[in-house]
Amino acid sequence: MKTLTVTIFAAAALVLGACRENREEGYRDRTETNDWIVATMSDHYFWNGSMRTDANRYATPDIFFGNVLTRNGNGGRADTFSFIDTEGDTGRLGEVTPGYGLEFYTTTVEGRALAARVLFVYPGSPAERAGIRRGEWITEVNGIKLTESNIGLLRNGGAMSVTRAACGFDEVNEAYVWTNTDTVGVETADFMPATPFACDTTYDIEGRRVGYVKLNSCHASGQHDAELRRVAAEMDGCDELVVDLRYCSRGDIAFAAGFASMLVEEGMADSTFVTKTYNDNHADNDSTVAFGNAAGTHLGLRGLYVIADEGTGGEFETLANGLRGRIVTTFVGQATAGSNAILGRFVCPSYPQYVIYPVVAAWVAPDEDVDCFRPIQPNLEVEERTNDIATYAAIGDTAEVMLHSAIDVIVNGLPVATE
Repeated sequence: MKTLTVTIFAAAALVLGACRENREEGYRDRTETNDWIVATMSDHYFWNGSMRTDANRYATPDIFFGNVLTRNGNGGRADTFSFIDTEGDTGRLGEVTPGYGLEFYTTTVEGRALAARVLFVYPGSPAERAGIRRGEWITEVNGIKLTESNIGLLRNGGAMSVTRAACGFDEVNEAYVWTNTDTVGVETADFMPATPFACDTTYDIEGRRVGYVKLNSCHASGQHDAELRRVAAEMDGCDELVVDLRYCSRGDIAFAAGFASMLVEEGMADSTFVTKTYNDNHADNDSTVAFGNAAGTHLGLRGLYVIADEGTGGEFETLANGLRGRIVTTFVGQATAGSNAILGRFVCPSYPQYVIYPVVAAWVAPDEDVDCFRPIQPNLEVEERTNDIATYAAIGDTAEVMLHSAIDVIVNGLPVATE
């Protein structure tokens, strides 16, 4: 009887082993790719010490990759930066794409399924040439009402027409009333002009010279030193500066360092602005970026006031992190994106349709108290993405809600907290 039992178990083991081998063969594209993902991430991933180890090896690589990412290494938060392509390299890493030059938020207002409110129009963009202005409502694209599924039509594509509308409130019937005002044509999406500054000006406020600079997203280093010097000369004599980083998500670290050098004291030109930091396996690749002297002038500000929102990220978040330990900095607006991460690019040798882009490094400020991955919280919370603002003042207008709030802090200080 004992011999029979052993024989049965041995036969069962052979069957299970055969099934496992068959499964391995049938899922080879998955298992080989997933094994490669683990090996690559274990070596290069910034949070390789807190990768998940319980992911299903037979899952599709996109699911597997997501399940391997840390859930708590990112300062106690999950990794929301790393991603995978499953159809080859789509060029999403470092890609600058054409657009219409519109920054907007969407909202569902009574009487409309969906509407887009224009926050910013990029200088020299197709949207600006079409006459679209900050604060306007857009309700239709190519004669089709906006929905969650077609809102991407406002970001890039071919020539289009947009319908603008006015939103009023009927006090008698207590209801919002929408009226289409006109339809304008917008040219085909294009690459934005390399203009680092959307607005730069100074104000005389109660005998104080206050500067204001609105930066644009995406501009390369070495191409705008003349603009940096021009703006630095214009801001000369300002003890306080408002730096507007709204809608700025991607930029260039060398330009950020050059702009930062304009704000600090002259003696800091050779000091470290930020450090590019890798995991322990690749610590030899760590490198520093100095402030430098690209602007030719060092203002040595007494106070820096940064306007930020949920779209402030990347190198612009690095700019804010690199400065707030050197200059007394007050943040006005909304919490930033918390996206101060550097991604790598790795192609699977056996199955090149799988390309992973994990976080491999971060720009770290010398101030050890700064968590480079944590969204920067505002000292004064101000929200502009709200339907309560009937009229949007132009960027740079002291009546504009965010700039007005920053100037109020400069003059009167932060509000005293009350229960």
